[in-house]
Amino acid sequence: MASNYRLRTIRDLKPGDHLCSLYKTEEEHRALLTPFLCEGLERGEKVVYVVDVHSADDILDYLRDDGLGVEHYLASGQLCIRTSHDAYVPEGNFDPDKTIAFLRAETERAVAQGYSALRVTGEMSWALGLVPGSERLVEYESNLNTFFPGSKCLGICQYDLRRFDSAYLLQSRLGCHRRQLRVLR
Repeated sequence: MASNYRLRTIRDLKPGDHLCSLYKTEEEHRALLTPFLCEGLERGEKVVYVVDVHSADDILDYLRDDGLGVEHYLASGQLCIRTSHDAYVPEGNFDPDKTIAFLRAETERAVAQGYSALRVTGEMSWALGLVPGSERLVEYESNLNTFFPGSKCLGICQYDLRRFDSAYLLQSRLGCHRRQLRVLR
């Protein structure tokens, strides 16, 4: 049976795309996220990274090691790093609808500020804790597929296979568009 998806690169991603990154090593994580972030900055998009296991310094070091002067982007506000608590559980519990409302508002704010789109990526390991509502993660991923198409937002949800049960992720299908993505710029 032929696949409906063609092999794509980071440069092929555009507003409306929603992908899930399943990775097993730090090298895999870095190889996808660094070009994803750099491409957004180069395109004039607002870029938001939501950290959980990694620190802000880890992510900024990825970019610095790639030759990017991050200070300018941080100072201008084009690059923002947020914590998983701020993005996913600001009231102490996870509510998929509120999180999507947050993404919608952030997208509108980015466009109003003159950015062409909002590019967002988040580490999903926060959901493995005892956060009330985290059992609604699959619902959230599915609802994102309604939010992203037609929006000025694109995103990657990150799943570390050293922490998440791969059988569960594949069974639940996460609601993410399943596409093959080559890590090329």
